[in-house]
Amino acid sequence: MLCKALHPSTRLSHPPRGYTREARSPLGALMAELRDITVTPSIQEQLIALYNAHAPVLDTFIREQHSRALQQGTGIDNLASRAAAQATRLRHALHACCDFLHHYDVRSPAADLQASITPTHRRTLATSFATSFAAQPALRQSALVSALAPRALQRLSRLAERHLVNPGDNTGDDADDIRLSEDEALALIDYVHADTGSFNALNAAALCDGYYQIEVFRQITEGVSSALERALHKLCRHAAFRLEDICVYKGIRLDGPDGMLMRAHLEHALHHQSCIAFPNFLSSTTDPLMSYATTKTGQGYTGELQMHVPLMASVDAFHAVPTIGQQEAMAPRGLRFTVRERSLREIRCPSTGSLQPVEVFVLASVPGGPGATQ
Repeated sequence: MLCKALHPSTRLSHPPRGYTREARSPLGALMAELRDITVTPSIQEQLIALYNAHAPVLDTFIREQHSRALQQGTGIDNLASRAAAQATRLRHALHACCDFLHHYDVRSPAADLQASITPTHRRTLATSFATSFAAQPALRQSALVSALAPRALQRLSRLAERHLVNPGDNTGDDADDIRLSEDEALALIDYVHADTGSFNALNAAALCDGYYQIEVFRQITEGVSSALERALHKLCRHAAFRLEDICVYKGIRLDGPDGMLMRAHLEHALHHQSCIAFPNFLSSTTDPLMSYATTKTGQGYTGELQMHVPLMASVDAFHAVPTIGQQEAMAPRGLRFTVRERSLREIRCPSTGSLQPVEVFVLASVPGGPGATQ
């Protein structure tokens, strides 16, 4: 659940000059088709057809480019590495948004969450919240009650609703402004849910829009993303969920087509004082023992980001029961970081018991980003 990926702040509209025609063709064809698609009631069928047509060719293309990249060095100017990473991200976004459209009947760009969420998916999220609320200690239940608007509580959990002493009570100054509406709560519950996959779609859409100017994925997911954005800004103002001057931990994959370019940008930012950007939502954990660099060392998570952020929101209380305790913290889209240092440390692999090396990058938030909003 905490594995939303970091990506470098590279805007690459088209494959760079220098590719062979064979390398350019599969990626260029998909890019052209994605730019021509508009969001209509048939968008799901269009994306499924596009995925089925392009996925097998992209898989071969990614393998070829990654193999070529391994022979070209590890810098950010490795063209084959860029192509492999771009193709990997577009393929992932296409697959994730096809899944997203099973839960949200999006018929127009940036469709409102309440207008698009399917009744079945809404019931799934409401049941998840109600079950989670009942399983949590009284102090956390009180915090959740204070963070949600009365109507949201009524719609999501009868048990939570019964904790309302007075639905008109305020929670400090401007309390109504920081209580989550139903759509904001649903967006957050969906994002942190380990089984719905919506976090994949929302982050992939932001990355493809931010780096490659592919708008269709953002248009599909923006109704949910906007609600989630509002929820995080509100929680960052709520005393029970606000995390200030926090260090968070994020395990990342540094091998494979995407990870190779990720490492190159981290190294480049470290040595050239450039920035790493997160056009997507930032999610991580406040507990180093919950970082995927620790819990999934043997599954390819060979890197870790240790990020110092001025302001984040604790969202662990919104998790479904199986993942409560991951101590997830989130920040809105658009954070930027400098890379301060890099080191190696050994972590014992849970599956084998052997010690595995992990690359650790220490990042500091650049002032003025959304996480710094007071």
